[in-house]
Order: sequence, then C-alpha cells, then structure tokens
Amino acid sequence: MALSSSCSTLKAVNSRWTSPVPKLAALRRHSLLPELRYTPNVKLTATNALRTVEQTTLTEDNKLSTYGSDQEDQESLPKPRILVAEKLGEAGVNLLKDFGDVDCSYELSPEDLKKKVAESDALIVRSGTKVTREVFEAAKGRLKVVGRAGVGIDNVDLQAATEYGCLVVNAPTANTVAAAEHGIALLASMARNVAQADASIKAGMKMGEEQVRRRISRRKTLAIMGFGKVGTEVARRAKGLGMNVISHDPYAPADRARALGVELVSFDQAISTADFISYTCR
Repeated sequence: MALSSSCSTLKAVNSRWTSPVPKLAALRRHSLLPELRYTPNVKLTATNALRTVEQTTLTEDNKLSTYGSDQEDQESLPKPRILVAEKLGEAGVNLLKDFGDVDCSYELSPEDLKKKVAESDALIVRSGTKVTREVFEAAKGRLKVVGRAGVGIDNVDLQAATEYGCLVVNAPTANTVAAAEHGIALLASMARNVAQADASIKAGMKMGEEQVRRRISRRKTLAIMGFGKVGTEVARRAKGLGMNVISHDPYAPADRARALGVELVSFDQAISTADFISYTCR
C-alpha cells in the first residue's frame, strides 16, 4: 500500500510538471524557477511542494511574483512550543525565539517537568535533566524532539523516545575544542608545577626555580589514548608545543595520524615510553 501510494504521488508530480500548463511553460521558457520555502509543521506532499509553482506568475518585465503567500500560511500556523529545561547561551535562546514560543524553566522537579512536556513540542536539556520513560508518557505523544545541548545522551531514555516517535538529537562536537584545551592546560600545569607554586605563594612560601621548572613539555612524549575528535585536537596543540606525540587507538585511521605527525603504537609501548598520558573518551 505504501509503495503504491508513493508511486502514485510520483506519477502525479511528474504529470503536473510535464503537462502543457502555460504558466509552467513560461517559467521554463524564461529559465526561471520559483523560490520554494520550507514551512514548519506542514506535511510535505505533492500539493504543498508545488503550491508555490501554482501561485507563481510572470510580471510584464518577466520577473517572478507570488501570491497566496507562504507568509500567510506560516502566520496562520501555531508556533511550536519549546521547553528549555537547563540554561543555554543567550544567542541560542534568541535563535529559538525566532522559530517558536520558548519557555525557559530551569531546575524543574520531575513532576513539574512532566507537566511542562505535556504542553511542549520540543525539549532542550543538558546533562542534569533526566528525560525518563515517565516524561515521554506524560507528553502523550506531543513531544516531537529532545535536543541534548552537549555530547552524551545517556540521560535520555532512547527506547521510550523511539516508542513515542520522538527524535533525539545532540551536539557531538560542542565541546571538542574546549576539552582539548583543558587537557593541554592541565598538562602545562603539571609540567610547571603551577598548582603547587600557587599554593606555596598563598601560604607565604617560595618555591625554588628548579621546582617550578622541574619539567618542561618541549621534547617530551605525550601518549594519547584514544585518537578521536578530542584526541586529534589534543595532538594538534601538543605538536605546537614541540612535543613528540604517539597514540594508541586500534580504530584510528593511520593516514589521519600520519597527517598530524602522530605515531600509532601499541598500548604497552604508549604506557612505557610516555612522559605524559592523555585519556580521551572520543
């Protein structure tokens, strides 16, 4: 049935585009195409897809104009309700406000969250909010998408989301650079005894120069355990510091490692030869 319906739709679209309609013929003759716009929450059908073409006319100077207006259609549609359950950057919230009605309600109790999602089309969380099966049950199918502002989605019940037809999305590269920079910062702190020097000064003591410069990163070997997105960014920064970089990752592409001047080695070799070790989860 689904296949038959799809074929019929395709035939209908093909028929409408090839039929000798003067309006379409004029468009083809002048090599002009109408601007198609995406209207949120409108099911994509042959009728909707061709609506702009049907409503397109050529003015006397052969410029395209439209009537019936997609803008009118969009204004008549209710905006999606977006629940932001954890604090986001102001710029991100403003983008959401351009698209829908945004409710920023932070630190909700599980019961309050369930009440809110029953009136929401989308939910945005970070890592603190647990989007459990009970949350999806309370939404009763209205919730269409859960956005995780970050990498991990372990705080979202994916099985329940699937059962209720809710899309779950994340931001897999949101903090890649931040994690790499933090790792390099910790490495430099260890190499220069920054934390110890800070504590010593605050205690009214003075560390000797040999203690502060006990180890330097240049010409030292860094072993990166896991050469994924974060590991790659760590390697780039470590090479900039003049470090020798090796990595253990049985799944890492050898050509990507070579391009960065990184040697892929065994686990034992990485552990035994490294001056510093960085464990990267992804």
